[in-house]
Amino acid sequence: MNILICDDDAATRFVLRRIVGQNLGWSVVECEDGVDALANLARRRFDLMLLDLDLPAFSGFEVLEAIRASDTMRDLPVVIVSQERRRD
Repeated sequence: MNILICDDDAATRFVLRRIVGQNLGWSVVECEDGVDALANLARRRFDLMLLDLDLPAFSGFEVLEAIRASDTMRDLPVVIVSQERRRD
């Protein structure tokens, strides 16, 4: 299974890669912003995407919107993986 992990936080990408890459044996590609995510999706077919919503460049919302508008990618399963960091 080919997975794209898109998160700007390196520690989060590391944990997700360990879970799906090492524990499940799935093939993982990582990226840290929305522009790179869309570039990866254009170059290669993925079976699943783990997507952070708070990304630099294109946000996760914009990436998801582009995926759903695409004839070739609209059926890609996307799991939102995001964390809230506000103290209030």
